[in-house]
Amino acid sequence: MFLFTRHHDIHWDEAVYISMGKYLYSLGTQGLFESIRPLGLPLLLGFFWMLGLGTVVVYEVIIFLFALGVVLLVYLLGKEIFSEEIGVFSCLILTLTPLFFQSTISIMTEIPALFFILLSVLFFVQKKHAFFVGLTASCAFLFKFPAGLLVIALLFLFILQHIADLKLLVQQCGYFMIGFIIVQLPVFVFNYVQYKDYTATVFDAVFRPLLLAGGHAANSVHAVQSGCE
Repeated sequence: MFLFTRHHDIHWDEAVYISMGKYLYSLGTQGLFESIRPLGLPLLLGFFWMLGLGTVVVYEVIIFLFALGVVLLVYLLGKEIFSEEIGVFSCLILTLTPLFFQSTISIMTEIPALFFILLSVLFFVQKKHAFFVGLTASCAFLFKFPAGLLVIALLFLFILQHIADLKLLVQQCGYFMIGFIIVQLPVFVFNYVQYKDYTATVFDAVFRPLLLAGGHAANSVHAVQSGCE
């Protein structure tokens, strides 16, 4: 009931993600676009906006469902690695954390990114096919750039796991990277088309959001232009 009755004042970051969704699905005729932000959440929110369900309540429900998924994945990981009791206790600790509780109704990238991070780790722990580990890790990166560190960590774990068998190591890392690239390739193509007229090289165009985000993170008072720049 709290989710459906509280008044939600949309702050700037939430408004930007919503507007970016409109921009993407209206081919630039509505909304705005900030190039330093990942495309995962705008693509998701914009899809529901295109269906005529672009309301704050719908967006909150989407994030809340991801949060429920996070709780379930924490339980499954705790159960898989330790025991069922540890899984339940981990869920209890998570749900009592103020930051997590607040994030469950914020239209931001943290909860969806965390969902895919945990799903990727669960697939790795359960020894699922490396392709699906890479696919879910790439989805996490699609929602939040720092989640890309997970890719490095998982590759390192694959190396430790198969260091004695070079053929299997190359195979596992290869499947993992194929899963990662499948999700990112359309994003790289979009970046090139979007920024090729504003950059000097293909590399700068393809990785422009990451490069600008890195600069912005180093200087938090630097203004970010909206639109295509």
